[in-house]
Amino acid sequence: MKKVGGSGREDEGGAHQKPGGNAPHEGAVYTVAGSSGHATGGSLNHPAMFVSLDIVGSVVIDVNGSRLDMKFLQVGGTIGDYLNLIKAAPPTTNPAAPSALVATAVSSSQINLVWRDNATNEQGFRVERSTDNLNFTSTAYDVRFSTSTITAGNFASASQSIGEPLPAAAGTIQTFTISGLGSGKTYYVALKTLDETNNINPLSNVTNVTTVLPVTGGRLSNVVIIASNAVWKYLDKGTDQSNAWRALAFPDAGGSNGPAQLGYNGGTETTIVSYGPSSSSKYITTYFRRHFTIRDPSLFTALNFAVQRDDGVVVYVNGAEVFRDNMPQGAIGYRTVASSSVSGTNKTWFLLRGPFPATDFLVVGDNVVAAEVHQRSGGSSIMDFNLELKAGLAAPSVRIAKTSPSQVVVRWPTYSGKRYRVQYTSTIQSTNWITLGNDITATGSTTSITNSPSVDTSRFYRVLLMD
Repeated sequence: MKKVGGSGREDEGGAHQKPGGNAPHEGAVYTVAGSSGHATGGSLNHPAMFVSLDIVGSVVIDVNGSRLDMKFLQVGGTIGDYLNLIKAAPPTTNPAAPSALVATAVSSSQINLVWRDNATNEQGFRVERSTDNLNFTSTAYDVRFSTSTITAGNFASASQSIGEPLPAAAGTIQTFTISGLGSGKTYYVALKTLDETNNINPLSNVTNVTTVLPVTGGRLSNVVIIASNAVWKYLDKGTDQSNAWRALAFPDAGGSNGPAQLGYNGGTETTIVSYGPSSSSKYITTYFRRHFTIRDPSLFTALNFAVQRDDGVVVYVNGAEVFRDNMPQGAIGYRTVASSSVSGTNKTWFLLRGPFPATDFLVVGDNVVAAEVHQRSGGSSIMDFNLELKAGLAAPSVRIAKTSPSQVVVRWPTYSGKRYRVQYTSTIQSTNWITLGNDITATGSTTSITNSPSVDTSRFYRVLLMD
């Protein structure tokens, strides 16, 4: 079946046009030459063919730069049919630079990256790192890292990462992990994008992070913000909520609510929601919201989600999209269907998504997670939803005050119920850290401990989050 009709003849209705760059399924022309050994026969009215000829001859194709000319030459050289295909010039505008690049140390040898993709025409990414901010190298996002500050001038000589994710729709939050790093080192990380003709965007923002020193006992800790099987507000009316329902200020005081798992026809639901009056034409989208309170967003480094969905889901925090799964790219409406039907463990297991930078999404006080679950079609039999949100606690920010010649107070922000350990050493590079007193279980937002070193003694203090 013809996608685009017409002769494709430049001197008649105009040549066929193909977009510039690598545009799949845009600009294919099909021709059939030959008759299976028969000189005549057939109705010559195939619906996909603009011209059909019962004549002996040959097809000649001439490609010159961005132009393709195809001719059917009959015996004697007469042109029986012809067409022209012209490819547009490749894009010359560089992709938009990624932004909001954040690096988080997760171990002594690994850092996690999160950034926002702003381009609509990129084909890949390059991420780079450096330890001296002078010498860097590239892959395609081009993510690079260095132990010193990265600039546009030294980006190409920074250490090159591999395995960067494929580009997504503009505005999408992307994540990536760099492994094999040195412990206790500060790394600078920068990012570029490139399109199919190797146009490369300007440098992203440069971020830096220090990998964790090996510590006996201390560890990174997660706090459960929203537990699985929590109570969610939901809207199951099949109505178009546009974008307003995602926002923190959306009026959701009334309406339905119930504990997860929420859904229908799966046999494992705690709360049954409506799919509408017709089992063969169910509502495509069901909306869910849950509020939570954050006293101090700076206490957290990352958000980690575990979600159970059937079929597709888009998750927002305070109106900003965090991630989507099994959903198409681009704008999402209430009639947008999921990319595919899910089955088996793909619908029963919790899918892990994250980490995402906590301070990009959290605010002081009231916050809200909003999720929309989409069916593959109105005839989909089952819809289910459940979600858990954990936040990674930031390393304690320690403040030291000398209250007398022989007394200091060590103070740090805390998360109530978490256990902390204070240690000290006489030299910053020492591996021999001495524990000061017993572990402290926090009961409020700030905790302190007093130490009385000898006069004129130099001490370095650190606080470990134990659980």
